Amino acid sequence: MARFRVIVNISLNNLRLWTRNKRILVIAILAFIWIHYLVKPILRFSQSVNVSITPFVFPHLFLNWYSIMIMLLLSVLLFCDAPFMSSRTPYECVRSGRQLWIKGQIIYIFEATTLFVMFMIITSIACLSPNIVFLNDWGKVLNTLAQTDIGMQFNIMPVSYFMMINYTPTEAMFLSFIMLVLIINMIGLIMLVLNMTISRVVGIFVALFLAFLPAFANVSDSPKLYYVIPTTWANITMFDIKGTSLYPSLLYAAISILVINLALCFTAVHLIKNRQVEIISH
Repeated sequence: MARFRVIVNISLNNLRLWTRNKRILVIAILAFIWIHYLVKPILRFSQSVNVSITPFVFPHLFLNWYSIMIMLLLSVLLFCDAPFMSSRTPYECVRSGRQLWIKGQIIYIFEATTLFVMFMIITSIACLSPNIVFLNDWGKVLNTLAQTDIGMQFNIMPVSYFMMINYTPTEAMFLSFIMLVLIINMIGLIMLVLNMTISRVVGIFVALFLAFLPAFANVSDSPKLYYVIPTTWANITMFDIKGTSLYPSLLYAAISILVINLALCFTAVHLIKNRQVEIISH
């Protein structure tokens, strides 16, 4: 229990540094602008027909490759300085040891990822104010946008009817949240491992490559690519729900992304055993 408290304290110390990190503020502003740009047309349509909208637009934001790409680029910016150093790092390493320290970094990546996704969800809901109604239902507005082409008149992003008939609003929100957390967490862990073993340039390059892969999968239109490109799984409508398509199943994606994350965690812990921690204060 004492070791766990040390790990958590190290991760929380990294979160406390956000108050002095202007890059975090820039990420928050960019994420807000991007989500506001996507959601505001839906609010305008809702106001034009004088019908309140339910707060379940978030899962629909990642139906396009460019939405996934922007989200992942912001994630790269969030974790580009992994492993996360400060003036406290020498003290933390001496007191806790390198293995507990790196575990604290891993927990921090998960915490930061969770906060980032929660921020995007809250922003998507806030942008619907004041024409929002809290009901556990997709609602008339989203159903109309999904089943007609009227959204084109308001420059509205695609709204998936497939999602609506296969998931309840709560299920779609929860699944989208979990998949995004696991995907962004994977990006952070990849950068952590590569930045430690090779260089930050390589870590950033690989993360950017993964961010652009959904565009390649979209252009190729080959279902097989969706089995090997985890970043495409941010779009929950591409999962084979009923076993009738060539796309990966939700179970396959969930197990695969969990295994990847766990493998990266074990790799980071193993690597730190034989490496010196280079201190780079911010």
